[in-house]
Amino acid sequence: SLAAVLGSLTVIPVFWIGRRLWNDATGLVAAFFFALTFLHVRDSHFGTTDTMMTLFIVLSIAYLVEAGISGRRRHFALAGLMAGLAGATKYTALVLPISMVVSQALYAIERPAGRFKAFIGERMLAYGLAFASAFAIGVPFVVFDFARFRLSMEQLWESMMTGVGSIAPDVNGWAHHFNYSLRYGLGWPLLIAGLLGTAVLFVKTPKRALILFSFPLVYFLIAGSIRNLFFRYAIPIVPFLSLSAAVVVVDAARLAAAPTGLPR
Repeated sequence: SLAAVLGSLTVIPVFWIGRRLWNDATGLVAAFFFALTFLHVRDSHFGTTDTMMTLFIVLSIAYLVEAGISGRRRHFALAGLMAGLAGATKYTALVLPISMVVSQALYAIERPAGRFKAFIGERMLAYGLAFASAFAIGVPFVVFDFARFRLSMEQLWESMMTGVGSIAPDVNGWAHHFNYSLRYGLGWPLLIAGLLGTAVLFVKTPKRALILFSFPLVYFLIAGSIRNLFFRYAIPIVPFLSLSAAVVVVDAARLAAAPTGLPR
């Protein structure tokens, strides 16, 4: 029940990001696409941590988007809080702070005087403290039983490197997730639209694209490099492909409707 509720709630921040970065139409289309993606819907019916982690990931990016617009420290802190909860829910989300690093790097580049100070300034501090606090609360063993936590992490890493199940050791993980997890999890039309939209955004608005897609790109590289190639490992990529697909579809609808006089 918890997985189903949290999986359903993820539609809201997906809509919010689309509306905040583009417009209401893009937000609604992105939410519509995401609400019907088979992979996320299927696993929202199962008792796994992937859908809960994905909710926290999307919330973290949503707050980071708002922080970039408002510049308020509390939004950076909320982004870090959600990122810490995502990492505590499932350790693969610990790469999520890459989005904050990219955001701060772009922020510092625009300030020729004192770039390093700008990079490690109050924004990064607010994000980092909130992230560390949320992760420590979610995984108290880091503080109270670090030796056993480290042993468990070593065992988990060994499992990731050797793999379980029937996946052949010579299978390319990135090709596997593309050809199976994402192909069947989204369907070819939505997957192609999402990839096309990602490319378009990197051309039209590279800074925005870097902040929005730095996490799913790094996450995909890691997910394909390990030997546990479960379909559900691709779930955190789904909301971002839904957003980029929505951008393409809304723009295409606007272009197609313009010469006809029909409503888009």
